[in-house]
Amino acid sequence: MTLGKIVSVIAALTLIAVVSALYSAAAGIAIALSPFVALAALIMFVSMPALGLAALMAEVICGGNGHWLEFRGGALTPRYLLIVAVFLGFAARILLLRRTSVLRSRAWIPLGLFCLVVVYGIACGYLNANRDVLGEPQVWLYLIVYPIVVSLWSTKAFPDELLRMYLWSAAGMAGLTLLLMLAANLAPEPFFELYRSAPLERMRITAPALAGTSLTYVFWGNSSVAGVALAVSLLLLDSGLGPKWLLPKRSLQFIAILCAMTMLFSMTRGTWGQLALMLALVGVDIAVRRRIRGKSVLALGAIAIIGVTAVVSSTQVREAFVTRFDTLMPANRVGLEASDSMVTKALEAEQQILAIANRPLLGYGFGVGDYGNFGNFLADASRFHNWFLGLALKTGLIGVASFVWLFASVCYRAIRAGARVGKAWPAYRAVLSGWAYGLIGIAFVSTSNPHAGTPAFVITLGLGMAFVDLVNHYANSSAKYRQRNNVPI
Repeated sequence: MTLGKIVSVIAALTLIAVVSALYSAAAGIAIALSPFVALAALIMFVSMPALGLAALMAEVICGGNGHWLEFRGGALTPRYLLIVAVFLGFAARILLLRRTSVLRSRAWIPLGLFCLVVVYGIACGYLNANRDVLGEPQVWLYLIVYPIVVSLWSTKAFPDELLRMYLWSAAGMAGLTLLLMLAANLAPEPFFELYRSAPLERMRITAPALAGTSLTYVFWGNSSVAGVALAVSLLLLDSGLGPKWLLPKRSLQFIAILCAMTMLFSMTRGTWGQLALMLALVGVDIAVRRRIRGKSVLALGAIAIIGVTAVVSSTQVREAFVTRFDTLMPANRVGLEASDSMVTKALEAEQQILAIANRPLLGYGFGVGDYGNFGNFLADASRFHNWFLGLALKTGLIGVASFVWLFASVCYRAIRAGARVGKAWPAYRAVLSGWAYGLIGIAFVSTSNPHAGTPAFVITLGLGMAFVDLVNHYANSSAKYRQRNNVPI
């Protein structure tokens, strides 16, 4: 499987969507595209089963969080075709080819409970006559990657091709973010003409002006996955075996530096916090194992030097950082405008807490509910800056508790499985630990921006669950592992 094949599939499906849109109304898109989706499912999951998953992952990470195409009152994005193809292909393997397997996993109980919570939130939204009930919870359909990956690779080695595609997709998104920011500041007129004519805004890729400066920065809705790619790449480099197994050393270094720079220049405080948290977790991980190597220190030092140099050498960038961090102090918010992001987030959170206190256990259901009575920041809104407060608003504290249980169990099991196989397979330990650290970073940044409610996060969570199960299964069934660790046969 090559990158060219992935790009070809995405381009073909996008072309199909455009052609079909010319001959069908928005309500009839599904019917018009159904033969093409069925054919794609047959090709992807019978002839090349890993291709569909890789294409879906690349589109979800690089495709933003909005729509690529809007026409005749409807909207379409390639991932909507791909997720249907993925589901149909998986169903065909089970029902027609009888090629499936379910591994023993402790993730099924918290996953099942959280799925029940999502179903409850949908039902509650309909009972309360909320608007746009399915817009937010439909993102959890992407968790289907978990059983699919487990089923496809249960008799094979680790799904390294999916991991490579994830890392390169994150790097591609990171690189394009930096290029767009560069173009926005060096050639603003051509850039914004492209911005208006291309689907960037509809994909929720924003290019706002930075307060207090003449700089324009680009913010990609899926930027949080760069933290996952950064943590995994650094730990693979430190393991010494990652370059031999997954990607060349220079490729991993390139991905790590690109992701770190993109997070640094995102000009959002939450992403800066995520970057600092990623570097701290990776650093502690290496220090605890006493495997601090000169090359790893040099790589981290290079990243830090690049960031410090950029701040010191540019007055505008330096002022931007100072302005952003200055608003973190509550005393400095008094003189800020009501539209400032810190003021908006603080007032929004206060109003959310009042609404949650009115229905603390079960919430208001998904969609736009009647919680708008508790403040103007909640009126006609279904997505909020603090994703966890938003989930509590929709599904109550029970919903938040079920998600935290699922999330914590995935991270804990990933770190534990990595420690278990670290002696025999350091590269697997690096991937699992890096994945857990990346998920923790996304949870952290989701307190200020709703990254946990994006398809990219859900796919990351599902892949992490699958990686843990596959590594545990491989360790239990591998004679090599038993012999190296003196495990009785």
